Amino acid sequence: NVLNGYYVTENATELEGLLKEITEEFTGQKPYYREASSALLKKLIITLHRQKLVKSRKAAETVNKIAEYINQNFEKTISNEHVAKMLGYHQYYLNRIFIKHTGKSIHRFLLSTRINHAKKLLLNKDLSVGEISFKVGFNSTSHFSSYFKKELVVTPAEYRNKFLV
Repeated sequence: NVLNGYYVTENATELEGLLKEITEEFTGQKPYYREASSALLKKLIITLHRQKLVKSRKAAETVNKIAEYINQNFEKTISNEHVAKMLGYHQYYLNRIFIKHTGKSIHRFLLSTRINHAKKLLLNKDLSVGEISFKVGFNSTSHFSSYFKKELVVTPAEYRNKFLV
């Protein structure tokens, strides 16, 4: 809520000018000063909302860039710090907007992406569970298996057997 805290803007000069006009109009009390002040206040509110929409679009674009990067590089070591440096943001800010837009942290999204790719690879019985765990970016088979079971309530081997009957 803009009125209950700080508001960071890229164009404070425009907003400062509007606030000054509102103040001058209201304190001058010329004829129709209330209507003029009200109109200027509406303009200020619209300007604030437009800026917020632009920021929201930028955040959504950033989230899409992160998701795309993860989908293309899930098998590599990816950390919030690495992604933040790559995009030029603070890692906590990126994680916060990522959660806001996807409902998952960057790390959880990465793990989910790895599990989804692992599910596809498990349908190929030529690859061992260990090979698959490393192909999708897990550093150990046991970590892969425990996370897989946590997410899907079956082990990777049980998942494979269920579909390769």
